[in-house]
Amino acid sequence: MHRKIVLIFCLVANTISSFGQLLTQNQKNTIAKQIDKFLASETGSEYKYTSCGDQQFCVINQDTFFNPNGFHYIYQLKNGEAIRKDHSPYHGHNFRRNLIVYKNDIYLLGGYGFFITNNNIEKFSFKTKEWDFVPTKGERPPFIRGFYLQKGEFIYCFNNKKSGNNMEPDIYDEHIYKLDLNTRVWTQFENINKDLKNIKDPTEIYLKDYSVVLYPAYCIIFNNKSLEYIKISNDELNLTYVNIRDKEVEVNGNEFTCTYAGAVANEILKINNDADKLWKKHIADIRQPILEPNFFQCYSLYFIILAIVIILSGFIWLFKLHRIIIPETPIDNISPVINKFIQSGKSKVSLDELDDFFGISHMETESKKSKRHRMLKNIDQKHAGFISREKDEVDRRKFSYIIDFQALKKKK
Repeated sequence: MHRKIVLIFCLVANTISSFGQLLTQNQKNTIAKQIDKFLASETGSEYKYTSCGDQQFCVINQDTFFNPNGFHYIYQLKNGEAIRKDHSPYHGHNFRRNLIVYKNDIYLLGGYGFFITNNNIEKFSFKTKEWDFVPTKGERPPFIRGFYLQKGEFIYCFNNKKSGNNMEPDIYDEHIYKLDLNTRVWTQFENINKDLKNIKDPTEIYLKDYSVVLYPAYCIIFNNKSLEYIKISNDELNLTYVNIRDKEVEVNGNEFTCTYAGAVANEILKINNDADKLWKKHIADIRQPILEPNFFQCYSLYFIILAIVIILSGFIWLFKLHRIIIPETPIDNISPVINKFIQSGKSKVSLDELDDFFGISHMETESKKSKRHRMLKNIDQKHAGFISREKDEVDRRKFSYIIDFQALKKKK
């Protein structure tokens, strides 16, 4: 029996290379024959070249290299030919990996294959013509299959997804991960960019100077040099999420063309967009993502909530204190005498001050004594403990009077 093997090659330019190129038909045929040999497939195998957003080209010292998505093969594209550079056997599919170039070395970051979403970093050795695993340290992402940006030696990746293989729910990681290719240390950050989070299964298109991330209703276009971005509605691009997801995408420099079947039978639609023109058109809307938020930026909302709670608690405490010291309305029909104590705010008064509050300072000594006794007794009946006396600290023959405002809140 003839076996048909359909290989999906995502033909898009690499972000790092600053180069957008498609394979020539001669190069396609050359690569197809070599892959066919390793797969030991029978005569009549069919090779279908489509594009779903994964970058596959990179440039090192003006030499263009091609790594087909899902394979470890490396081809040098020269004079219309595809020259095999690796000695790798067929390693199995490793789709949606990131192709990265740093210091003239080629790296593969993450990817999905054999029902596993891995977090590996592999480096191609031009000397041994083999791939080597790169050990890393730090807060390594548990799985890598998403979008990435590069700034010098730093790689930022986010929107990572772990496939559940249609057996379990897919898992989405909302963190941003930074890899230092010099120290090979990972750092994890909270993703506080609302435009770049809580989005599932975006489609990435890597251009010469830009990287495009298509979400269900809008797209994000990153400038590869400044890492700034603009946000554009998909309607402006004449695209929808359904139209582009896993459809053919061709790249030419900063232009990308999406091809998909139209509403009419046998109708093929080609939608072309120029990222450079879109960037210039929306230059006033440029935004700067926060890829390395600090502690306060990550938890600013919690700080605001905490501050509000502290302020409200302070107001409540002051309000209660105010009601204790200076009630807004008389409590239990407090007499004018009680109000005098409240207005003074004193917690301790002398005998002369007490007589002044009672309004008996003008009386004779014996009359004052008798009147004072009756008034203290009446107040104690209404508000027990409001006024108590103690010996004066200076003259032990005299008394001072302690005022307890809390007693006003106690009902008989």
